[in-house]
This record gives sequence, structure tokens and C-alpha cells, in this order.
Amino acid sequence: MCSSLIAQDSKVTTGVIAYQQNRYEEAIEKLEEALDNKDQIKKIDRNIPKAHIHLAQSYMRVARDTNASKKYDRPLIKAYENLKATKETDTKGRYTDLTANTGKFLWSNLFNVGATLYNNQEYKEAEDYFVAATELDPKDYNSQNLLAFSYWMSNDTASAIKSWETTLDLYKGNPPAEADKNMSSSYLLLATAYQEFENDPKKALTAIGAGREMFPMNQDLQLTELRIYQQNPQFLDEAKAKFEKAIADNPDEKSLKLAYASLLTQNNEEEKGLDMYRSVLENDPNDKQANLNVGAFYVNKAAAQNQKMIDSDKQEDIDKYEQEVLSLLKEAYPYMKKVHEAEPENIEWVNQLVNITTYVEEYAEESMKYIKLQKELRGQ
Repeated sequence: MCSSLIAQDSKVTTGVIAYQQNRYEEAIEKLEEALDNKDQIKKIDRNIPKAHIHLAQSYMRVARDTNASKKYDRPLIKAYENLKATKETDTKGRYTDLTANTGKFLWSNLFNVGATLYNNQEYKEAEDYFVAATELDPKDYNSQNLLAFSYWMSNDTASAIKSWETTLDLYKGNPPAEADKNMSSSYLLLATAYQEFENDPKKALTAIGAGREMFPMNQDLQLTELRIYQQNPQFLDEAKAKFEKAIADNPDEKSLKLAYASLLTQNNEEEKGLDMYRSVLENDPNDKQANLNVGAFYVNKAAAQNQKMIDSDKQEDIDKYEQEVLSLLKEAYPYMKKVHEAEPENIEWVNQLVNITTYVEEYAEESMKYIKLQKELRGQ
């Protein structure tokens, strides 16, 4: 037994000497062999943490050598694991300073490799490096943020949410002197995750609100906030107030008006919504979305009146409904023409124009053109 103890302790010593003489691969071989038989190393001595800290440093150095690093499976992760083992076994604190210094250098290496893997779309692999980086420096919001993005891209939404919550707490608790614009995306995606995956619009709005406090001029955050309001009619009054203030502050921002018009028309305020669409068209008569939504409103209303005409058994009502259908289709026609002009080969818009022009007698001549185009798009 005594000879075994001496043999393993000797391998620790020779491994440390090899490290000190820059023979890192030999150091790894000796130190790994010694730690494979750690039960035979003197526990009363410093040899176990000594072996781990020098093994951590050896792996960190071979990781910098492209040729040498190929011999080992993820040497930086092995360095991190041995650094952790040093902390766990160094009960007397002999290697506290060396561990701290090694951790600082290792953190930057882990972060850089993780970022490279992320940029190469190797998200699952990047996670391990960012997890290690966040454990080495729990106060660094950057590595926590990239860990969240890696989870998000790997479709691990629950982990992404948890990691972004930590990221934003760290960032808000100790913000840099100059705001980090990249963090606006973290607020935005956390809100999106709350809304779409947890079905919790209130949490989503809270996250967006916190983001807008940090980045009040960020339009993506503003539009996302308004979209969440738009998707949740229980917040209609609050949403209307937010939209009206946003439009007053940004009167030339077309996307705000389009979103607000959609919100209004979906919540039984059709006339106010149509007026908002028309205000968009005053500045941009060819805007596809505004033309489509106004045209579709009249087409849908005409369809509803047409159904009433079909269901009615009174000639007086039938005549009234027919006139209403004609009037509504005439209203729809110029808007649907604009939509067709924006996408001339989209058969859906051609079908709408065929339906309108064949119903309204005064458009009979134009209907021939649309029927011909309809056949061409169908390959007839």
C-alpha cells in the first residue's frame, strides 16, 4: 500500500514539473493517471487539489494550440471541470489565489469559444461553454445573455426564460455606464416567450415595460408592446391609450397606425379603424395592408348582407339587401384593385376582383380582363 501511495504522489509531482517546463501534454498524462487512482493519493496532503489546478492550467494551455487541442475532447471544458474540482478539494485554501487567477483567464476563453460556436449555429455545443462561463462569473450578464440565446435557438424555451430573467436582473442591478443596445433584444424575446409560450400577457407587458424604461426610443420594443395589447382584448382600454399616445408622439409612423386600425376593427370600432386606415392611405395611397384591410372590410360586410338576402323571404328586404351588397362591393373595388396592383400574380386578389366585377353590372367590361387573368394563373 505504501508503494502505491508513493507511486501516485510521484505522478502528481512529475506532472507538475512537466507543466512548469511547458510540457503540457505530458503533464496531462501524468496528472490524469494520478487522479484516476486518487484514492491512493495521500489525502492529508495537498496533492489532489494540486493535481486538479495544474491539470486545469494544462488543459487551458493545450486548448490554445490548434494541433495539440485536437488530441483532447473539449479541453476548455476539462479545464473548467478540474478548476471546479480544485475548489471542492482545496479545503485548506492553499490554491485560492491561483484558482481565482486561472478562473479569470479561463472565463474569457470559454466565452470566446462559446460565442464562436453560437455564430456557427452550434447552439447546443455553445450552451456548455456559456454554462461554464456563467458559473465562473455569476455576475456577468453577457455570458448569461448568450446562454439564454443559445437555449432559445435550441428550442429550450423554459431554460431561455430562466436565463433571460437572470440576465436582466444582473443588467438592471449593475447597468454599464453606456446602455448596451443589444439588451433590448433580450427584453423583447423574454416578453415574446411569456406571451407565446407561457400564455401570460401580463408578464410579457411587464417585461416590455422594463425594456422600454431602459430603451425608451426602441421601436421594436414599442411595436411589440402594442402587438401584445392588440392580441389581448382584455387590455383594450389600456391598449387604446398606449396606441394613441404612440401615434401622437410619432404621427408619421405608418406601422403604428396600421396596428391600431387593426385593433379597432377587431374590437367593434370599425369606423374609427377605417378612418385610421384612410389616414395611412392619404400619405401612401398604394399601401398594400391598408388597402387590403379596408377592401376586405367591405367585401366581408357585403358577404354578410348577401347571406341575409338569401335567407330573406320578403321581396322588399331582398331588394334592400341587394342594393346594400352592390354599394359595399363598389366601396371595396378600388381598394382591392390596389392590392392586386401590388401583387399582380396573386390569384387570391384576382378571384376577389372577379367576384366583385361579375356581381356589379357596371364593371362587366373589366370583369372580362380579370376572368382571363384568373384562367391564366390557373394554367387553363
